[in-house]
Amino acid sequence: MNIERHLHATGRGTLPYLFAPAADALPSIPLVVFLHGARDRGSDPDLLLTHGLPRHVAHAAELPYHFLAPQIPEGSAWAEWRAELLQLIDEIADRHRADRRRIVLAGFSAGSAAAWELAAAEAERFAGLVLVAGRVPDAAGDAALGRLGHTPVWFFHGGRDDRAPVAPVKAAVSRLHALGVPVRFTLYPDAGHAIADAAYGDSTLQRWLATVPRRSPSAPRVSQREVDPLFLNRWSPRALRADPIDDASLLRIIEAARWAPSASNSQPWRFLYVRNGAPLWDETVELLSGNNRLWAPQASVLILLLSKTTFVRQGEHLPSPASNHSFDSGAAWAHLALQATLSGWHTRAIAGYDKEAARALFKVPDEYKLEILIALGRLGDDSVLPEPLRERELPTPRRPLADLVAAGHFSLPRD
Repeated sequence: MNIERHLHATGRGTLPYLFAPAADALPSIPLVVFLHGARDRGSDPDLLLTHGLPRHVAHAAELPYHFLAPQIPEGSAWAEWRAELLQLIDEIADRHRADRRRIVLAGFSAGSAAAWELAAAEAERFAGLVLVAGRVPDAAGDAALGRLGHTPVWFFHGGRDDRAPVAPVKAAVSRLHALGVPVRFTLYPDAGHAIADAAYGDSTLQRWLATVPRRSPSAPRVSQREVDPLFLNRWSPRALRADPIDDASLLRIIEAARWAPSASNSQPWRFLYVRNGAPLWDETVELLSGNNRLWAPQASVLILLLSKTTFVRQGEHLPSPASNHSFDSGAAWAHLALQATLSGWHTRAIAGYDKEAARALFKVPDEYKLEILIALGRLGDDSVLPEPLRERELPTPRRPLADLVAAGHFSLPRD
């Protein structure tokens, strides 16, 4: 990765900073801002490249987010440069069209403590917080923690850290849970303070940074048991942008669906796609019903999911009914949706369309059932939606596990 080195002019001198652009220069891309520890203060930003997130970025082939790492002078503290830091973040977000609702603040050591304080003071600016080997500020009482509101926080800490003991961090995690703040905690039991490479090289964290949802005044999704953030960050927006998608990107998303499980490995799913503006696009849009016509025409691609209702068993020659064809094709749709999210795209399933007209338009044989249309696009600006739809443009919650799972006999709510 080509790391850019720049100087940010302020009223009291210049701040060096590192910057690396995302692979895609799109307005829906997150910006990750990294605050370094005390030992990396100075006037040479290359000091930052020796460990942690800057090192990870420097060795990455490409990035799914923009990366910014300012450096403060020797002998100073982050709190002294808060105004200049916020100004720099704003300038970078504007210059590179980063999504201002997807700015993540990350830190290491003293930078994590500074990130705590900045996020508590400016919570409305940040979509997430990553704190690695950071001391919990003395002022981080319930009032300060409560100001984080719905900002997701992810801690990484060493169990044998003698510079920033783990006990206050565990206490802060418990308090955040009690306050309803979405929080994750990754502990390296036998590690000390130097965990930056392990933490920022964590593939799950990197997926979280790539897929972090937009900051929202509503409560974010919080799992009752820890799962990969990809499952929480996948959602179904209507505000999509019709950015072009090349064959390689589109087929990579569909390739994930190819590996879904199916009964007897029958693989009943089939996909027919139409790009925005291509032949059959206008006719496909005409198939849509109700509110779907208000947003789906802005997608990059519409994909028709079919399921084959018969299959030939191994060792046989005549087709048998595939009783689970719709169920199996639903698994393929889930694979597709997750891969789309991981690739920086978004999907929304559409059940409301004219299936008889679609069968005729796409010349679908009788042995295939038409399941859903899938709208695929980049995340757009929800201001383009009509007001009733704009109010609903949020990731939806899920029912608690207790409503869904029981041991033995059925004892679940019947609503």
